[in-house]
Amino acid sequence: MDWNDLRFVLAVQRGASLTAAARVMGVDKATVGRRIGALEGSLGIRLFERRAKGLALTARGSRVVAAAERMSTEVAALTADLAHETGLTRVTVRITAPQWFACGLIIPSLAQFQRQFPSIEVILVESSAMLNLAQRDAEVAIRNVKPSQLSMSGRKAGELASALYGSRAYLSRVGVPADRAQALQHRLVAYERTLTFLPGFAWLTGATERSVALRVSDTLSLAAAVRAGLGLAVLPCFVGDADAELVRIPFASAEVETIWLVTPTELRKTRAVRTVMDWLADLFRARQNELVGRARFTGDAVQGKVRNAARR
Repeated sequence: MDWNDLRFVLAVQRGASLTAAARVMGVDKATVGRRIGALEGSLGIRLFERRAKGLALTARGSRVVAAAERMSTEVAALTADLAHETGLTRVTVRITAPQWFACGLIIPSLAQFQRQFPSIEVILVESSAMLNLAQRDAEVAIRNVKPSQLSMSGRKAGELASALYGSRAYLSRVGVPADRAQALQHRLVAYERTLTFLPGFAWLTGATERSVALRVSDTLSLAAAVRAGLGLAVLPCFVGDADAELVRIPFASAEVETIWLVTPTELRKTRAVRTVMDWLADLFRARQNELVGRARFTGDAVQGKVRNAARR
């Protein structure tokens, strides 16, 4: 078997279609089909079955892909490590993270990382969308879901808390809600798409569309809308607690979720990706109190801040 043919097989398996594989490989769809067909002819077996939702591996195709994944891992690790060791070539690692996380944690620490690891170029893809790691939209992703695919590896980074917030001015004008029923009488600010799977959004279960004053696509815009007095919203404690104009609502305790660092399995052992993931895990450990909402406003401090807001 030709290693280049196996690369086409991996691309088809990851993209589940000839079109997706063609994008990754930089060729047209017909070329991908010919390469797969030629390999199937030389082996005398079918690697893929065509289904309504795309291509699916056969049992023998799964064996070929498993071997190809191992080979790809070794080749990627060797190539990246040699480039890293010689220092002649900079290794690029793309990180996808929400904008608030990139601006609040990654960018402030990036200069120190660059001084320590000058051979690694970090590219930040600031997005809350689930980019396709299999198609190399990024090498490392910060996500709140543990990967279930064998082609992806996950490492626990730490925990992140979210809570319900309002602005001082807004709460002084309309009052501080004492429970969920009262909170649902308030105007709310929400994401463009519902994120009910996040623990913090449990406090808004039962909210109607009529109560939503504004929908936005990212967390920093959400915080800005709350600061402007448009209503209440669920925010990461790291964002909400850092803003002196925002008040955490006492009845709605901070809800915690696990955050994962995700990378394609074939890249997890490469030195550059491993170095970047170690660095991100260190950032989580160093800022954990802020990320879970223990750093600034806890207990009496929260109550005092709300009382002050209500009196104004």
